Amino acid sequence: MRARRASSAPLFVACAHTGLAGEQAPDVPAAVGRLLGGIDEAERNLSTGLLSKLLLAAPPAAAAAAAEVVRQPGALPGLIAVAGVDAFAFIALNTFQRLVQAGVAPEDVARGVAAAGARGTLRRIASTAERLLSDDPWKEKEFLLLTSGLSTLCQHEPAATAVAANAGVVSALRGALRSGSRAVEAMKLLLSLKTNAAGAHAAAPRRDGGDPRGAGGSSGGGSGAENLRDPRLLAEVVRAAGSADATLSLLALRFIGLIDEMWSIPLLAPVAVSALRKFDLQLTESVGMMVSMFPTGAVAPTLLSLGAPDALRAAAAAAVPHVARGAAKGGGSSDGSDCDPDLDAAWTAAFWAALAAIKLPREAAASHAPCAGPSSPADALAWALELVSGSLSGARGAPHAATALNAMASVPGDVLRALARHPGLLLGVGAFVGASEDAECVESGLELVRTMAELEKAPRAAGEAEGGCAAACSGEPGGPGALGELRRWLSMLARAPDRAVAWEAAAGLAAFDTSRLGAGKFISGRGSSDGGDGDGGRGASEGRGAVASSGGGSSGEAPGSAGGSTSQQVTAALSPQRRGRPIRSCSVCGQTEEQLGRAPKACAGCRKVRYCGEACARAAWPAHKKECKEQQQQPQQQQQQQQQQQQQQQQQQQQQQQKQQSQPQQAQQQQQQQQQQQQQQQ
Repeated sequence: MRARRASSAPLFVACAHTGLAGEQAPDVPAAVGRLLGGIDEAERNLSTGLLSKLLLAAPPAAAAAAAEVVRQPGALPGLIAVAGVDAFAFIALNTFQRLVQAGVAPEDVARGVAAAGARGTLRRIASTAERLLSDDPWKEKEFLLLTSGLSTLCQHEPAATAVAANAGVVSALRGALRSGSRAVEAMKLLLSLKTNAAGAHAAAPRRDGGDPRGAGGSSGGGSGAENLRDPRLLAEVVRAAGSADATLSLLALRFIGLIDEMWSIPLLAPVAVSALRKFDLQLTESVGMMVSMFPTGAVAPTLLSLGAPDALRAAAAAAVPHVARGAAKGGGSSDGSDCDPDLDAAWTAAFWAALAAIKLPREAAASHAPCAGPSSPADALAWALELVSGSLSGARGAPHAATALNAMASVPGDVLRALARHPGLLLGVGAFVGASEDAECVESGLELVRTMAELEKAPRAAGEAEGGCAAACSGEPGGPGALGELRRWLSMLARAPDRAVAWEAAAGLAAFDTSRLGAGKFISGRGSSDGGDGDGGRGASEGRGAVASSGGGSSGEAPGSAGGSTSQQVTAALSPQRRGRPIRSCSVCGQTEEQLGRAPKACAGCRKVRYCGEACARAAWPAHKKECKEQQQQPQQQQQQQQQQQQQQQQQQQQQQQKQQSQPQQAQQQQQQQQQQQQQQQ
């Protein structure tokens, strides 16, 4: 042992020279790594200090040294083991944090932490942290070093699980939440434990049962999940969420947001409403997500009585000032600044606030609990519905729309049913997803439309089998058949029993087809990719035919759909059997003349599009109305232009005639003047 320490003495001298001269001696990082991976505890402890000095160099040199140290066998587990020694815990955790910041590969760090856990090192670190946190609570600098280093270490599940299982550590952190200077760092460590510890994402404890003291014992005993569900800890976290410090409040709300039954925690409702009234973007987003994604249950009437709807609207208006000025400006127009990260964050916060505002009154009504708050007017949610509709349609840019579509997966069914009825929402979704080339956006749009169709109990067409995206896309999310599958579900939703939903879905279907055609592509049939085959197109056409009225003999000359040509018309036009004579098919459901047994009726207004019956014509009218009027005005405008041209020509002819008539008169007047002058001279 003495010989080994004597052999390492030159290394310590070289490292000391490195710290004094600012120059790194050759092969020092590799030697430090070998000592950290050795079996001698004293050498590991001293090597930790040397590594700390190496990492104080310039970033390129520090990154190279960190990579070389980690490359040595057992170096990272050895460094983590030093954190279990009371005298070296602070410097070891601080060095580990610097090592991670120097750019060590995450997978290397994860392997090192797992190896340390297999040796029982992480439990020793938790016990050491417990002793140090309870030893001298007035050592401010040491507390910050310890909690900051543990937060980095506990980004990995084995470490977070071991530290959370130590009730003494959790108790010390709970006490630190009442200290103004330590509360933020303590909350960061608690959030790291809650995020990464195994089994920590569990429900809050019941108010009327269970041990209110949580896991007992000062040196562990009890799982990390139980310790993090201690009602005393949750009470302190809720108190921290109501703090005037926005950073502390945000960290506490994120901790609470990881609890399944968060709204069963006492006093959370007033704290959440108070956080909304701080008009902080991140706080607004956190509270909006908590209300939107998790059932509020019996707390919903309490939130209403505390003024949560007004607070949500005010927070959204503070995020994006023109949101709450009126329903017409609730997010439907883009100002061209979608690429601004600050504006995108503001719209994200406003989006979650809008979803929460839509959901909260419905949950309060479903809870059948008495509500002391005033009843909201019928149009109180117009701003929220317009904002969500604008977000989903891509009016605020593709990145924000992708985020909004992805968020729909966690929205309750009653909110989705309200959104499906909102005018223009499905039209915007169909237009945006139809023009998108992002597979994730297509998959999110497909999931949204499928869920809406299932909630509305939309009927399938005759012969249409269960297949879903697994059949259409070969099990690949966003696969080549996802767009065809999305169109199939849109056509099913257009047959929903609720006429308002069917109307909006038909408009969305027309907008989807128009977007695909605008991109030079078309979707035909169930499970087909761009440019689909004839069989799939025919099957989809037959399926969509159910949208038409059963009689088919009623006047179909009501104004109708947007875009004139649809994918079915394009498919039929490309069919060899259709060449040589005009193609006449329904612009909404795609049924051809052969399928109907008669020619589809033309729109009475523009005569440009055709419908199989009154049902398709009425369903498509909202989307086609503007275009139809424009096409009707075109002949009138042409007539007006022709009349103006004729009037101009007549005026020119009259001017020419007047000139011709005036020339002889001018000549006679000149002759008379000359004769008068001659007479005067005589």
